[in-house]
Amino acid sequence: MNEISANLKIHFFEDPYNKGNKKFDMPPDLMTDNEVIFCSEIFFEFLKENTNDIKFQEAVFIDNNNKYHEEYWVIFPTKTIEVIDMDHSLFTIEHRSMNNNPYRNTYNFEKIVLNRNSNNHISNIIFYEPFIKEIVLNRKAIEFITENKLKGFSFLEIQDYRDDRIFVENSHILKS
Repeated sequence: MNEISANLKIHFFEDPYNKGNKKFDMPPDLMTDNEVIFCSEIFFEFLKENTNDIKFQEAVFIDNNNKYHEEYWVIFPTKTIEVIDMDHSLFTIEHRSMNNNPYRNTYNFEKIVLNRNSNNHISNIIFYEPFIKEIVLNRKAIEFITENKLKGFSFLEIQDYRDDRIFVENSHILKS
């Protein structure tokens, strides 16, 4: 079972909706920031029961009214899996790292083709995909989110991922 690392401190997650002037009684159940998920207790318990591929720690969400919401968790996926077939996908390198480390380069995909063995990773509830630099959840996790009416995330199939589609309403988004 996972344990909270003694050297990790509680995360404070400022209200990401502040710029939009949206007011709400409770923060969303799910949010993401960089390479972590910020989630409510229900999704945290689901992950804890279904995977060992995470690190986690308690978190506090501070809303627009400076109210502290303390029953939240920061989830760090510990598994990195390359599911994109870089030989058959179409992309440009927007930023190349000094040592050309593929994990540090920034890719702009026009077409994503999955590796032949990517279906082998269906059993992984959560992992980090290094080429798109995003957290990936499998179907079981998405079904849990949908069935429990957890709010905060929209989903794209990996093959439909494009940087320009992340924050724009489009037909590829799967609603939770």
